[in-house]
Amino acid sequence: MSFTKNLGKFEDDMRTLREKRTEPGWSFCDYFMVQEELAFVFEMLQQFEDALVQYDELDALFSQYVVNFGAGDGATWLTFFCEPVRSWNGLILRKPIDMEKRELIQRQEATLLDLRSYLFSRQCTLLLFLQRPWEVAQRALELLHSCVQELKLLEVSVPPGALDCWVFLSCLEVLQRIEGCCDRAQIDSNIAHTVGLWSYATEKLKSLGYLCGLVSEEGPNSEDLNRIVDLLAGLGAERPETANTAQSPYKKLKEALSSVEAFEKHYLDLSHAAIEMHTSIGRTRSARLVGKDLAEFYMRKKSPQKAEIYLQGALKNYLAEGWALPITHTRKQLAECQKHLGQTENYLQTSSLLASDHHLTEEERKHFCQEILSFASRRTDSPGQKIVLPLHCFAHLQDLHFTPSNAVVHVGGILSVDITLCSQMPIPVRVEQIAINVHFSIEKNNYRKTAEWLTKHKTANGVVTFPAETSPLPAARNNLPALELYEMFERSPSDNSLNTTGIICKNVHMLLRRQESSTSLEAPSGVALEDGAHVLKCSD
Repeated sequence: MSFTKNLGKFEDDMRTLREKRTEPGWSFCDYFMVQEELAFVFEMLQQFEDALVQYDELDALFSQYVVNFGAGDGATWLTFFCEPVRSWNGLILRKPIDMEKRELIQRQEATLLDLRSYLFSRQCTLLLFLQRPWEVAQRALELLHSCVQELKLLEVSVPPGALDCWVFLSCLEVLQRIEGCCDRAQIDSNIAHTVGLWSYATEKLKSLGYLCGLVSEEGPNSEDLNRIVDLLAGLGAERPETANTAQSPYKKLKEALSSVEAFEKHYLDLSHAAIEMHTSIGRTRSARLVGKDLAEFYMRKKSPQKAEIYLQGALKNYLAEGWALPITHTRKQLAECQKHLGQTENYLQTSSLLASDHHLTEEERKHFCQEILSFASRRTDSPGQKIVLPLHCFAHLQDLHFTPSNAVVHVGGILSVDITLCSQMPIPVRVEQIAINVHFSIEKNNYRKTAEWLTKHKTANGVVTFPAETSPLPAARNNLPALELYEMFERSPSDNSLNTTGIICKNVHMLLRRQESSTSLEAPSGVALEDGAHVLKCSD
């Protein structure tokens, strides 16, 4: 009874201290130490869930203060966490309590990363006691993303590449900590919980490689080497608990930054692992995204033959789902790849698609159009193989004008057809000859079918108009529901002042759901001119 009474009094005193947080001189660090004492008590009693609640409350309280700071309502004590980042050695999860960082918090000398690292290490320890390792992975990914945003909100000075190092080390530390308490079968069956960390680590290592000149053809210059030295200095010495671990995060990062060859090895290992994991759990989009990064890496390394397969895979996926901007971006990369490989026909096919793509700037479209025209002028006098490009890239059929207007004639009669084509090229293109294939279909009831077709297309005076296709999106995406957008306001409970505002889409699950249709958007191959039984030609 005496213990319960004292515990209740401690909780009351803690709440009273918390309620004074709006008063001048209130310190989050002092309050942190008080609430952590309560967490220690619960942990000693093996009430791990109650202990975890204390840290979660501290986490939420600090996060709210950071958000308020970004909205212009900054607490005085928060300025202590705005100090420039000078150390980026990642999360430390192999100690039950990181006394070094705890003392920094107690002395009010901790940086934002110090506080976040310590807080998460305690949450991690309790979650592992509760046998919830996959929640550790989920929380870790959220933490790493939120820390990046919090540093921006607090306008903390961070050296270039330092945050990439911290995230990379933290991702691998979490993964190795989980691997240490789970068997291989458990890990393989829960890839969905950890693959996000693998991808994030891959992304950050890629950023470091580009920043430090480890991907360029010439290799790092003197400025890049100085940056690498500075980044390694910010890691400090390796911690004793991982000193004897052959593949510790510290050793991996240090080795990856040591040479171009070592970086390539580690980056490729991580990329292939991430692609394999995403694919194994059906996350094709994510696998293609990592593949695109890998293709960009291979292009930088002058290996277009290795890049092509990843770009083709990504393009196929984007075409199937109708993502217009990724289609355009991937086609640009593929065009560059095909040009380096000397795949003339494929390059011209891609260039024709890009020349008519309105998602590109006018200058970019002109460039790809000029590439086609340059090739055509070179081949004028050459009897070599013809390259046939699809018409829909260059022009679209605008209308047909039939005379007589019902488009029906009897035997011996004359049917006249005027055809209007509209160019889709960004510059004038001189056409030497236009040829149209006419196919006759001798079937019963043709007259009735023709009448039905004309009725359906509502011709006026024998003119059939064909609307221009403004986007390559499949019908499934064009029929998506309208956006359900709502305004969102959050006000302070104390004085009703506006904290945050934004827009929420309530049917995002409908808009972003996977399209099951496997219909390809690539245009079907047309009939070659030689195959047409009847050809109408018009020459310049």
